Amino acid sequence: DLALLMLLANAVQNAMTHGAGDLSVGIVSSGSLLVVGWILTRVFVRSSRAEGRIMGEPTLLLSSGALIQDHMRLERITREQVMAALRQNGLTDPAQAAAAILEVDGSISVIPRDDARASAGEREHAQEPATGGDSTSPRP
Repeated sequence: DLALLMLLANAVQNAMTHGAGDLSVGIVSSGSLLVVGWILTRVFVRSSRAEGRIMGEPTLLLSSGALIQDHMRLERITREQVMAALRQNGLTDPAQAAAAILEVDGSISVIPRDDARASAGEREHAQEPATGGDSTSPRP
């Protein structure tokens, strides 16, 4: 949608600023872009297979704590990029993740293991400062 919007703006701008500023050229080119966008949307809605071929499909990069090197190589993703995505999700080791998925927009989604969530929650709880219990301390 954003790409279509940028193409439309460029088509109309070029028509308005080139010499005589022939607006009819801009209208025809923007109309053509809108029709192509509408057709592609209809094709994508009717056929998820066509959408997958044109837009791409998510790629599994890590499964049950093991990196899938073939998929990483195919998508040109480094171990460091996967590790950065793990750290953004509070994980420090691939073994703590059930899966890491390269989405079609280029982001990496991480699904922590259930036991990793529990241990991360325990660590956060252990780091929280103790509160309450002392009624003699002044309140701010």
